[in-house]
Amino acid sequence: QGRGCSWAAGQRCGELMLRLWIFLLCTVLLMGGCGYRLGGHPDEGYLRGVSTIAIDMFGNRTYEPYLEDYVTEELMERFARKTGLEVTEDRQKADVVLSGDVTAYRSTAIAYDSNDKITEYQSEVVIHPILMRNSDGRVLWQGGLTWNEDYRANADRALEQDNEAAAQKTIAERLADEVFFRIRDGF
Repeated sequence: QGRGCSWAAGQRCGELMLRLWIFLLCTVLLMGGCGYRLGGHPDEGYLRGVSTIAIDMFGNRTYEPYLEDYVTEELMERFARKTGLEVTEDRQKADVVLSGDVTAYRSTAIAYDSNDKITEYQSEVVIHPILMRNSDGRVLWQGGLTWNEDYRANADRALEQDNEAAAQKTIAERLADEVFFRIRDGF
């Protein structure tokens, strides 16, 4: 009887090991099949052969202040942090130059309470970035990108403005990620 118990336990252990190996194999296959790869390789997409990038201050065609600062700051941070590229302020030393404009900003009420008071807003920012090769001015990539973020309304106008600014900064961060990935992946 003792032999039967150890055989059953051994068989159960074997089944668990087989399931674990199948799970690991499927995970590896799925990661490869969905295009998963490690990011941050500068020698991809439009960054092939590029070692330095200059990021110009974005223009702001809206009436909302600071959007160009948020976007430019996040782009500089994103490219410096993840690519292995040198981000330079000297345009003449750069292989490529990233520039662009913030072209639209909207803040819209999206939620109301039972008294018809606004409880939540949504901010939306639209940018048009352009990546040019510095040596000949050839446009390598350009696009129009939009992102939005919700923020809470507040009876205290100063707190509500802080919430809106935080939403704008989050939008700038997401837009910088999107610009980076589109340039890096070449689309």
